[in-house]
Amino acid sequence: NPFNPFVFNILRSNMDFQIITEEYSCAAYVVEYVNKTNRGVSNLQRKIIEIMNEHPEFDIVDITRKMSVDILNSVEMSSQEAAWYLLKEPMSKSSVVVIYINTVWPIERQRIRKTQKELSELDENSTDIWKEDWFDKYQRRPDELCDITLAQFVSKYYKNKNGVYAERVVPKVIRYRNYDIAQDYNEYRREMVTLHIPFRNEDAEILAEMKFINIYDENEALILERRKEFESNLDVEKTIEICRQLCREDGNLDDDETEIQDVANRFPEPNPFQQLYCNPNADVNIDLHLATLNKLGVIAKKKENIMELDQFCQLMKSANEKQKEFLLHVIDHILSLTSSPLQVFFTGPAGCGKTFTIKLVMEIYNRYSDNDGYCNAYITCASTGKAAVAIDGSTVHTALKISLSKLLPLSTETANQYRTLFRYVKVLIIDEVSMIGAELLAQIDARLKQITGNFETNFGGLDMIFIGDLRQLPPDRATPIYKQPKQRMAGPVLWRGLKFYQLTEVMRQSNSIFSTLLTKIGNGMILTDDELAIIESRFFTKEQADQLCPHGIRIFLTNNSVNEYNNTILQRADNKIASIATDLFFGCQSTEQEAFLKQKFHKMSVIDTGGLPYEIVFVPYKSYIITTNIDVSDGLANGAVGKLVHIEQNEQNEVTRVWLTFENSQKVGKKLRQKASAYVAVHNIDKHAVPIERRTYTIAMNNNKTINAKRNHFPLVSGCAMTIHKSQGGTFDEVVYEYERTHSLSLLYVALSRVTSINGLYIVPKNNDNRFYHGRKNDTSIISLQDEFRRLSLNTLSTIGRTILDFMNDRKKLSMVTFNCQSLRKHVSDLSDPAIDSSNILFLSETWLNDDENIDIPNFDCIAKFKRKNVRSAGVAIYQKSNDTSNIVTSNMDILLRHIREVDIGQSSIGDICAAHCFLDDGTNIIMKTYDLWSSRF
Repeated sequence: NPFNPFVFNILRSNMDFQIITEEYSCAAYVVEYVNKTNRGVSNLQRKIIEIMNEHPEFDIVDITRKMSVDILNSVEMSSQEAAWYLLKEPMSKSSVVVIYINTVWPIERQRIRKTQKELSELDENSTDIWKEDWFDKYQRRPDELCDITLAQFVSKYYKNKNGVYAERVVPKVIRYRNYDIAQDYNEYRREMVTLHIPFRNEDAEILAEMKFINIYDENEALILERRKEFESNLDVEKTIEICRQLCREDGNLDDDETEIQDVANRFPEPNPFQQLYCNPNADVNIDLHLATLNKLGVIAKKKENIMELDQFCQLMKSANEKQKEFLLHVIDHILSLTSSPLQVFFTGPAGCGKTFTIKLVMEIYNRYSDNDGYCNAYITCASTGKAAVAIDGSTVHTALKISLSKLLPLSTETANQYRTLFRYVKVLIIDEVSMIGAELLAQIDARLKQITGNFETNFGGLDMIFIGDLRQLPPDRATPIYKQPKQRMAGPVLWRGLKFYQLTEVMRQSNSIFSTLLTKIGNGMILTDDELAIIESRFFTKEQADQLCPHGIRIFLTNNSVNEYNNTILQRADNKIASIATDLFFGCQSTEQEAFLKQKFHKMSVIDTGGLPYEIVFVPYKSYIITTNIDVSDGLANGAVGKLVHIEQNEQNEVTRVWLTFENSQKVGKKLRQKASAYVAVHNIDKHAVPIERRTYTIAMNNNKTINAKRNHFPLVSGCAMTIHKSQGGTFDEVVYEYERTHSLSLLYVALSRVTSINGLYIVPKNNDNRFYHGRKNDTSIISLQDEFRRLSLNTLSTIGRTILDFMNDRKKLSMVTFNCQSLRKHVSDLSDPAIDSSNILFLSETWLNDDENIDIPNFDCIAKFKRKNVRSAGVAIYQKSNDTSNIVTSNMDILLRHIREVDIGQSSIGDICAAHCFLDDGTNIIMKTYDLWSSRF
């Protein structure tokens, strides 16, 4: 229709102009316009009639709801309008300004990217690509608005032309997510705290450790009073009463209602096992013990690997400061029966000793946990079979019987077995956490709650240690573990409930520079010129890599590149043997259909055929990868790489069995090697070789599963090359990596970190461009990961050692430590501890030292000691810090102790005593004494 800019400026609406030549034409147009058929209303009426005929049980509300959904699903919308809608921006203007505060979890909030002009003005290394939202503006508000809440700030304040915040004459009306207090009580509390309690850092002050729960409970009346500023119809008393009812309603339900309520809220299926939770400490007979080990044998391992005490002490001494701090905290946690569950994310750079520390953690749980010694006090598992082998565990899915599709409830028998096992299990240790999605984490939580019967605490109240590196690739088609699951409305409280502990010292000095460099790459930091030079010094041409590293694992991005390289290497060999799968088809109606399905079957990927390829070319002494979990408990897991050393064939020259050696671990295939030891000796096969048999897998070829194909072959593919994704979790001495500038940081980080030393790294640029493009500017693709690490750094594990040290440092007083040595000569090295180093005085008992024997303790001087004669397990001593300014007066401690003027103490044959008189700078006098009493004399 004709457009008139003047009318548009005044009306700001659609317009329709018609030229009127005379009055009769005008009258005819008006009559025709008023009486024209309203096809929209007619279509609506017809649709209502159709719905009523199709669903006669629908009332007017159901009909309206269905029509509304149909209309919403059929509305076409431009991408710009959709983005505007998702950002909750107003779709129209009104005299009363309404503003929306997006109070969902931070990771769910949509952001507006800066304009191209604004982006072009940014520094090359800047990552500030998003426009400020209300949360950014509020957290950066000036100090004079420190006590203003987010709701007040958005509604009442604006920044004037001078860049100064001023109060609005007419406040804006605020809208927000508005969680239902009855259905999402925790989300409601979080939202109210966010809106009505001042903060400077939402993550640290509100979200971390679910602080919003305590904040709301402590400020409930204040929050409801502030809400009245923005909600005139709010009944404060009624709201408080609703909250109180929600808090106590569980206590008012009878047992049956409680069971229904718990299970309905957490599981899609009813939970029939509540009766198993009535008495978690009930005695279980020996038959149940045996059933547990037999049925859950993969994870229910007998406790038979306790170290000798001297070996354990020696390993504890060899731990560095951060490792020992964590280990001592675990010991304190186990012995402190009233403490809350230890749930921590444990990480560190390559070579920092994570594996060493976790092995000691397992030993500590077995050594200090209070159980009958029947099963291990820990369960180790990992996201993948390959990672599970490294920690002598199983996959998470196997350990907790979690299916790939959805979480199904355990049978009564299985639930009883798990309940028996978890009488002994105190901690669940999960490795390679980067490959666990947020959805799987929620399933782990639900399963453990079902097993333990504790639905109130995350992970059923068990200790949880998650190990891994978030810089690595997340699982395919899954949400990263630190983000919110897509299908859940609640926030990521499970992951956020974990404490953070990071090892920082690289133990292998030869690898420290390379490890630091990898960490900077994974964090998206800018590399120095020297660091770039180190990486670029490992660039080689393809020909150079083939010559210098002929046997190194090749790592490519795509499967096509992997297959091309593997085929080239294998076909080049003279002693190759081809093995073809045996395929059988069932249910085909004709030979033509079978031929078609056979062709389709041969083109399927190895993943779709159960890990069994159609053709394998075997070449002795080449690497091959296991493609399915044969026996994870025996180390034969998907992704394990072995070298082919022997091939068995029948009379028809068909390959019947192959033998692989796994150089990285002698534990891999230990069970199979033992079974085949006699055969190996007779046929002169490498004694470390593991036999791999043919397997059978059935695949449905149509939707109703009436036509099936059965394949029999080896679960192996060539391992001369692999994709970056497949290499994750593996470690190799030599790696040849095909580098491209388009690779993401996570891909690059995984590829580079597969090699144990930089000397074994060979980088082949795809286009012979010897420039390393990463690490030269900040990468915006990992902003969410950087934000997560910042959040984690504010939620670190407060260890017992750090707590004691802070206690000592805060008070600035005389610090004294007592220690029962049981031979100072043997345990003097155990006195290297930050708390001991920060103390002024050491009181030592059972030193087992003669009076004429001296033991030097670094930075301490012996000021008094005494030991009875002819008694071995005796002796006391007092040591003073070398730089301590306290004035201590003492005498020789001998049989004449009672005559010392400074102290009036007697000595008898029931023990040893040692004392000193201390004068502090403030004039305080302290008499210090240490005793060692011989208990057999009482």
